[in-house]
Amino acid sequence: MKLGVWLAISMLSVVVRKNLSSAQFVGWKAFSLKEKLKSLKGALRHWNHLVFGNVDVNIKNCTSEIDALEARAGEVGLSPDELMARCNLMAKLWKSLLDKDSLLREKSRLKWIQDEDVNSSYLHAYLARRRNRNKICALRGHGSWVHGVDAIKDVIKNHFHHHFSEAHIVRPTLDGIGFPQVGGVIGLKIVLP
Repeated sequence: MKLGVWLAISMLSVVVRKNLSSAQFVGWKAFSLKEKLKSLKGALRHWNHLVFGNVDVNIKNCTSEIDALEARAGEVGLSPDELMARCNLMAKLWKSLLDKDSLLREKSRLKWIQDEDVNSSYLHAYLARRRNRNKICALRGHGSWVHGVDAIKDVIKNHFHHHFSEAHIVRPTLDGIGFPQVGGVIGLKIVLP
């Protein structure tokens, strides 16, 4: 199971403390630590099987029980207790499916980390997800949806061309307009300090 799922369960810390405190090994510190971790691994495997069970078996059992209840509902209907049982089974099924998804994602991630730069399926799935998230598949332009790379490029180009271009406007110039000039003594006072 995903580490986050394990940490959410309070019994995990009890199992870890109990196992580490009860395991006593004689020898070098490194050897003792290795053996304690080995013992903890076995205890966690056993605990995981008791708490979570086999996720695939849980999914299969929930699905078969839900199918049986659905068949019964089609024939004679369900009692309130059976409706409640079906709701509980659906919740258990969704939880098991999420746990399985989380487990597969964590296993892929660990494999990717261990294999480093190997072109693993996790890496390709991650890159494909990122590409799809950053891709513009369709764009609304001029009141309708536009699809295709060239059409989307044209809509974007026209949008910015419209915003950053201006029509040629005839602006007044100052050619031929006479301005009064300052000259003589006043002009010298302005120029000289």
